Amino acid sequence: MEERNSILFLYNQKSIIYDGKEVHSCDFKESKHSFTSAVVPLRYLSTFSYKIAKTTSNDEIAMQTEIKMYSEGGLNLDKEYIVDYLKYEIENDYLIEAFALSKEYFEESFDEYSSKVSAIDMVFPRFLAYQTLYDEKFSRDSNDLILYISDKESFATLYQKGRYIGHRTLSSLNEMSKNIGIEVVKLKEYLQTKGLVQSNYDLEEMHILDAIQRVLFKDMEKIMYSMNQKRSLFGFDGIDRVIIDFYEKNILGIEQFFVPYGYESLEIDRLSFKEDEKYGSISIYLDYIYKLKNRASEDANPYQQLNFSFLERKKPLIKYLVLKYAVLFGVSLLLSLGIYIYFEMILSQQQNKIKQKQVLLKKERVVYVKFAKKLKSLKKRYGRLEKQKNKMNDTIFVYENTLSAIPMIQDAKYKRQKFMNDVLLALQKYKLNTQSIKQYDDKSMDILLISNTNNRDHIAKFIDALIAKHYHSVSTKKIYLDKNIYKSMVRIEL
Repeated sequence: MEERNSILFLYNQKSIIYDGKEVHSCDFKESKHSFTSAVVPLRYLSTFSYKIAKTTSNDEIAMQTEIKMYSEGGLNLDKEYIVDYLKYEIENDYLIEAFALSKEYFEESFDEYSSKVSAIDMVFPRFLAYQTLYDEKFSRDSNDLILYISDKESFATLYQKGRYIGHRTLSSLNEMSKNIGIEVVKLKEYLQTKGLVQSNYDLEEMHILDAIQRVLFKDMEKIMYSMNQKRSLFGFDGIDRVIIDFYEKNILGIEQFFVPYGYESLEIDRLSFKEDEKYGSISIYLDYIYKLKNRASEDANPYQQLNFSFLERKKPLIKYLVLKYAVLFGVSLLLSLGIYIYFEMILSQQQNKIKQKQVLLKKERVVYVKFAKKLKSLKKRYGRLEKQKNKMNDTIFVYENTLSAIPMIQDAKYKRQKFMNDVLLALQKYKLNTQSIKQYDDKSMDILLISNTNNRDHIAKFIDALIAKHYHSVSTKKIYLDKNIYKSMVRIEL
C-alpha cells in the first residue's frame, strides 16, 4: 500500500505512482488510494479572455466566466462543458483567462481509463507543469519562452517570474511531417542532430531545411504576435530566455529565428534530466501534481491550477449524512414510541372499564337497561379512540418517511419560515421548478433549479431576487443544459 500522499499519473495507457521520491508503474486500482491526474491535449480546450472589476467576488467571476464562454467564447449550448479560469491583477481590473473542455472531448481522451480507475481527480493542460522548474532549476527573475515540441502536440508558453501568463499552439512533428513530406522519425533526427544550421545539411537536403524553416517562421510569427499582446497587458520589455523541451535535446540554430524580432543574443536552454530518471520529462508533471496536492497550503505563492475532470472522486460526505439521518431517525423513533405507549395506556384503561362493566352487567341484570346506554357510549368512544390511534400511526409513518428524505427537521420559527417563503416566492415569480432542496441548517440551503423555459436568464433573475432581499450569499458554480432543460445548483446563505 502506497503512502496516502502519493499521486498517480495516467500517461500513455499506463498508471505511474510517485511518493515524492520514487517513481514506478502500478496497477490502475491504486487510484482508490492515491490522488489521480492526467494531461489534456491543448487542441481540445476552448479559450477566451476578458477583464472584470477587481471588486467582483470569486463566485461572481465563476458565473460570469461560464456565461461569457457560452455567449462570446463559442461554446455549444447543446453540449456539456467544464469551465475553469486563471485570474491576473491588471491595474484596477482582473484579467480572466478562461478555458473549457467538453464532455465529448473528455471521453475521447480518457475513455480508456474510465473503466479502470476509481476517479481522475485532476485533468490539467501540460503548460502549467513548468511552474516546478522555477523551484530549483531556473531563476524566477526572467521572462521565459518555453517551446514544447513532440510528435502529437507542440506549443509555446510564456512565463513571467515563474508563473504562466499565456500560450500558443504550434505545429506538431506529425503536422510538420505531413507538410514537409518526410517521416516523423527522420524529421526528429534532422532537428536533433543538424538543427536549423545550414552548414550541417548536404546540398540534396537543402529542400528539407527550407521546408522546416517555412513552418517554423509561421509559428514564430504566431508566437511574437501573441507575445506582443501579453507585453502590453503584463508590462515587460521582452523575453530573456528560451527553454527547449524537445526530448531532452536542443535545436541548433533556433536562435536565428528570434533575430528579426530584435533578439540578437538570446539565452537558449534545454530541459534535461538525470540519467537514472526512468521516466524522463514526465517527472515535471509528477513533481507538479505532487507539490500541488501536498504543499500548496504551505506555499505563500501556490501553483496556478486548472481542472477539467468529469470523473472526480466523490466527496466523503456520506458519513456526515448518515450520522445526521441516524440522529433524526432516533428522535423520530423515540417520539413515535412515546405516542404509541400513550395511546396504549388509554386503550388499556378503556378496555379495563369495559371489563368492569361486563362483570357488573352479569351481576346486575336488573339494572341492565340503565347501563346498556352507557356501555354503548363507551364503545363509541373506544371506536373514536381506535380511529385516532390509527390516524396518529399514519401521521407518524409520514413523519418518518419525511425525515428520511430531508436532511433536517424544519424549525417552525419566523426566521426560518421567512427563508423558505422567500425562496418559494422567487421560484413562483420566475416560473422555476426544483429537482431537490437541501436545507442544512437555519442559515443555508442548496436548491437544484430547473428552468422549463427557453430563457436561461430566469435562473440568474432568481439569484438577483434573493440578493435583493439582503441574503448574505446567493451563488451558483454553473448553469448547464441537461436534456434541453437548464439546470443550476444554487447555494443560499442568510
